[in-house]
Amino acid sequence: MPASATSTKEPDAIEPRAARAEAPEPEPVEEVEEIATFADLMAKDIRRADVPVQFPAKNGGKPTRKIVKMRSISAIDYDDLVSSYAPNRQQRDLGMQYDPEKFQPALVAECMEQPTMTLDQATALYKNPKWSGGEFATLFLAAQRLCNVTMDVPFSATG
Repeated sequence: MPASATSTKEPDAIEPRAARAEAPEPEPVEEVEEIATFADLMAKDIRRADVPVQFPAKNGGKPTRKIVKMRSISAIDYDDLVSSYAPNRQQRDLGMQYDPEKFQPALVAECMEQPTMTLDQATALYKNPKWSGGEFATLFLAAQRLCNVTMDVPFSATG
């Protein structure tokens, strides 16, 4: 039996290619020892991230990557969006907080900055047979991270 047939490498099906895509990392934070004012907090900009999307090779070429630009939405807008796509009874019984088939495209559409995307376009992308669940999840999870990941607050021993 060839050595490659006995390889212990796990198949790609275990970890979809899109799940391995580079997730947007928080930007490095400059540590400052001054206390923020209310004005500082109000002036903070929204969070943004470049999210890579991989395109398969064409005509014997190499796969390519392009990026989409995404941004966060406010906590109130996020909560309103979740409420707008309440789970049905079966989904609620399973512990779901929203209807995933409707909420996922809605959040992607709301967070997509470049290219802009309507809800109908995001839904079409979600249902597109050329997009795997993991590939769409890359966009959805990036949007969720932008909206839900907490700020990096370095706590001191005295604070």
